[in-house]
Amino acid sequence: MSDSGSLKTWIEAQVSTGIMSPMGSAIFLIPTNQTEDQEDQLVLPMVIGLSEAQAIVAYVMNRNFFRPLTCDLVLKAAEQFGATLHSVFITELKDETYYAELTWQKGGESIKMDCRPSDAIALALRCGLPIFVNKELFRPTQEVFNQDESDEEGGVNPVMTERFNADSILGEAAEDLGWNESPGSEN
Repeated sequence: MSDSGSLKTWIEAQVSTGIMSPMGSAIFLIPTNQTEDQEDQLVLPMVIGLSEAQAIVAYVMNRNFFRPLTCDLVLKAAEQFGATLHSVFITELKDETYYAELTWQKGGESIKMDCRPSDAIALALRCGLPIFVNKELFRPTQEVFNQDESDEEGGVNPVMTERFNADSILGEAAEDLGWNESPGSEN
């Protein structure tokens, strides 16, 4: 796996749910082998930009934009230069910012690149690659979704208190966002 994190424990993850809103967007990654009845469930919540959320959630929902997104252009450019994406790692959280690393293969050479996790996830999904996450970045699901702490005004902590389903949130908005029905279509 990643040479830069040889002492880290990596967990393969998948996109579980997402939220898209002009006020803020988020995705939630969970370990691939996690089951719903498992007691010690983990989640990695990430606040991301609206366009990055659209790129991820559109793919998860089997939708495509009429025009290529940035992640599609990156993959086409890499293909033109003879490179293929080999691996995606979400490596660390530093100063409230997550970091990711891409490894590209060109010939016999490996090229590592720093990347925003949201872009790395969008690329991994399009390439059918696993997403590996540093185990230390996951948080217990109960801690994220069921906060007992109150905010300063005495209300419920605004950290996510219920699960969101990308299909139900985005289903109605798909047409307005310019998605078509065929995810593999050339545009």
